[in-house]
Amino acid sequence: MSFNNMYLLQQIAAALMLAAILSYVIAGRKLKKALLTMLLLALMLVHYSIVFSIALLGVKIAIYPLVYAEVFDSFRSLSLDYGQISIMAIIAVWRKEVAQLAKRALNSFKQVVRERNKSRSS
Repeated sequence: MSFNNMYLLQQIAAALMLAAILSYVIAGRKLKKALLTMLLLALMLVHYSIVFSIALLGVKIAIYPLVYAEVFDSFRSLSLDYGQISIMAIIAVWRKEVAQLAKRALNSFKQVVRERNKSRSS
């Protein structure tokens, strides 16, 4: 991939970030979650396309929590990992639904364990 294409991807990523921020501020409550989720998923896709493009140029990439490093011969360049940040933001936006899902999964697991213990003790 050429540098021009990479710069275009970076511009798209910047526009998606701006759109996500604006949608959070401006959009109505019901539209906000869906719109923000779609924009953040698109940002994640574009961001990792950029990271993959950098890797194709021969630069080693090391991914850490919330950042990634472009590893050159004798130094590293750290950058924010917008993909991980997008995932965290999506989880924050859907936190009530995620908590309910986790609670249901935990209750189902507890029920399976109780039934298994009952069948063993019988």
